[in-house]
Amino acid sequence: MKIWCLTVIIVSCSLLTACGFHLRGTQPVPAAIQVMYLQSKQPYGEFEQVLRQTLSGYGIRLTDEPTEAPLTLVILSAAPLPVAGVATSTLQTQQYSLSYQVNFQVVSRRSEIIVPNTAVVSTTTFTAGVTQMLSASTYTEQFLNGLEHDAAFRLVSRLMSTNNLTAIHQYEMKHPNEIQVRTVN
Repeated sequence: MKIWCLTVIIVSCSLLTACGFHLRGTQPVPAAIQVMYLQSKQPYGEFEQVLRQTLSGYGIRLTDEPTEAPLTLVILSAAPLPVAGVATSTLQTQQYSLSYQVNFQVVSRRSEIIVPNTAVVSTTTFTAGVTQMLSASTYTEQFLNGLEHDAAFRLVSRLMSTNNLTAIHQYEMKHPNEIQVRTVN
């Protein structure tokens, strides 16, 4: 029985890796973004806390001072979008779409924009009765936490996209002494 279970696990893992599946956070973090400063209008907001945890999970260290980091991740905005109703065939229930949008950019120590304003959107669709939506604020709160986590993951994925890493690398080539971690003694 143990051999059969072990065989199933090995075959399953082999199939998953063969199709390109990998766990979130297993992509190596390039040296240029291993240390960053996080700038936001709401530095202690819910999304920013989720983002700090997500970045930490990827091995990206956030500094307390912008001068200690070669790059600054600037959160321009992070907020849920208005709930949108979708027409359905019954009057008793209706489908709703809830989205959370984050706009960010990456700037250098010189305040030069390296990665321009980029938006990531996380969306969920749910069905609710008319009476449930009368208390829409409490109903949608259930989904916001999951959307914030998904938006944070999407932000990190977009940050580590080929285009953005190329832009960071090009900046690094123009300013070789800028993308270095400074330590304060």
